[in-house]
Amino acid sequence: RAIEMDPEYAIAYAGHADSYSWYNMYWDSSDEPLQQAEESSRKALELAPDLAEAHVSHGLAVSLRGRYDEAETDFNRAIELNPRLFEAYYFYARSVFAEGDLERAAELFLKAADLRPEDYQVPALLAVVYRGLEQPENVIASSQRLLELAENHLKRNPKDVRATYFRAGALAELGRAEEAIESAKLALEMEPDDPAVLYNVACIHAAVGKLSEATGFLERAVEVGFSHLEWIENDADLDPLRDQPRFRQLVEKLQEQKN
Repeated sequence: RAIEMDPEYAIAYAGHADSYSWYNMYWDSSDEPLQQAEESSRKALELAPDLAEAHVSHGLAVSLRGRYDEAETDFNRAIELNPRLFEAYYFYARSVFAEGDLERAAELFLKAADLRPEDYQVPALLAVVYRGLEQPENVIASSQRLLELAENHLKRNPKDVRATYFRAGALAELGRAEEAIESAKLALEMEPDDPAVLYNVACIHAAVGKLSEATGFLERAVEVGFSHLEWIENDADLDPLRDQPRFRQLVEKLQEQKN
């Protein structure tokens, strides 16, 4: 609607691009959403080549296509233009995580946390990164911070499903398995067919040792649209499933689709 009102409003094109990028990650694994994301972000850059948000949007779009070097250039340019832009560090961190560079992902997520300390998503993802780096003390610290931030957020926004399942993940990490499963059930009641919800509920069940249930939720997530293969391959939350035949079959299926 903003673009209709002002066809030269660059930041609206950046937001349009981001919407399609997220749509690809969680609902539609075809290339069409990423084509739209790339086109819209390029339009934003044409209109405002020094707009940091436009570089972030383009970086996110191309990172989802596996063009990580190009994405790195965009994210670094965004940071150069606006060193205090949370999204530049956050999406850069997600990109290098998908690429498998956990140490760099940790550095970037920490910078994002400095800029927006109230954001509960960053400690959630940091916990995953630290688990992959085999740093258990940092995993616990991040999970404790996540639980605090998510619960504060839920007091103001009790129907926020993302905060609900991230809270469940923190509880699982802190050894509070029954509470974690209850919180995961609540998230499922809110959005039973949301691919992101199903994916994270799978991670929670894997963390508490319910491997068959975890694989089932992951299969369901893929069935309804989750297709971020690189995330599945590098997410330490899913490590308990990697020797399971059903999990390996699922990954092989996604690899075939990507190729």
